[in-house]
Order: sequence, then structure tokens, then C-alpha cells
Amino acid sequence: DEKLAYLSVIFFSISPASIFFSAAYSETLFSLFSFSAMFCDKLIPCCILIALSACTRSNGILNIGYPLYRLLIKYVNSRKDCSMTIFFTLKVLFVVSTSMIPLIIFQIYSYREFCGTFPSHIDQEVLLLASHKKYTLRGTGSQGMCHSIIPYFYIQNHYWNVGFLHYFRWRQIPNFIIALPILS
Repeated sequence: DEKLAYLSVIFFSISPASIFFSAAYSETLFSLFSFSAMFCDKLIPCCILIALSACTRSNGILNIGYPLYRLLIKYVNSRKDCSMTIFFTLKVLFVVSTSMIPLIIFQIYSYREFCGTFPSHIDQEVLLLASHKKYTLRGTGSQGMCHSIIPYFYIQNHYWNVGFLHYFRWRQIPNFIIALPILS
């Protein structure tokens, strides 16, 4: 629907959050890769775009829904035999695995850098401050982060008080009102 698309672009452009999408910030690249993935008809380039969006923002993995939806519609509208079901399953596994690569690489890197103990040349004052503030330092074998399944979730929760459904609080109602035009 051309009118709906036009209105969506207008609301996206005048949204209070649009400053983040027009500045040199990670949301700009995230928007570019996400919108490009939405309109990409070919599976492999779409997965690459989703992987790039996940490189810029961790919630980019949610863009997996676009190609999975297209695959599901094709599968539902096709004749269903054993080979078609196997082919559909392989495509779904391909989309999920290739789109998750950036997140997996980052988690492996985080474990390697922060969960191992190795000599580092950190000043004693920095070590004291980190201990006092409960910061995680590279090479010190952080206990909290290393016991988390996904280190980035620990970082979000521990340092920023951000996590799954943490944002939905009564004090956030004004922010939801501000976002209402683009959400609607």
C-alpha cells in the first residue's frame, strides 16, 4: 500500500527518535541494514544484511523474522511433500545460523577476553576503582559475566539496568506516549 508506506516514512522521519537515525550513530547503520533486509528478495543477501544489522545493534537478530516470514508464506502456498519440507527446514536453519553469526562471534570474543585470567598491565588505582565500583576488567576472570549464558545480557543488566522487559515500567509511560505516532 503506497499511502501506508508514505505515512510510515513520514512518521519515521518526524519521530522524536529520528535524531538518532540521522546522526553518525549506530542506529543509522542499523536502520539502513534493517530496511535493506526488509526489501531484499534474495535469501543470501538478506541474511548478510541481517548479520550486518546484528553487528551494529544486538537486537538486529530480531530481523530474522523478515526472511522467515517470506519462507513460511512460500512454504504454506506450495505443495507439501517430504523434499519440500526438508528444503524449507534447511533454509530456515540457514537463515537463523547466518544471521546469528555476529552475536555468536561477539559472545566467544567476550568470554575469551573477560573470562580468562592472564597478566595485564593495569594500574593499581584502576584495579581498586574497578573493585570498588564492581566493574568487569579484561583478563581478571569476571565472575558475574562468565556465569551468564550470554555475556552481553549480563552487561546490559548489570551496568545499564536494561534487559528483557526491563523497560516496561510505569515511569516510562511518557516515553511510550512520545513514541506513539511511529508505533501506531
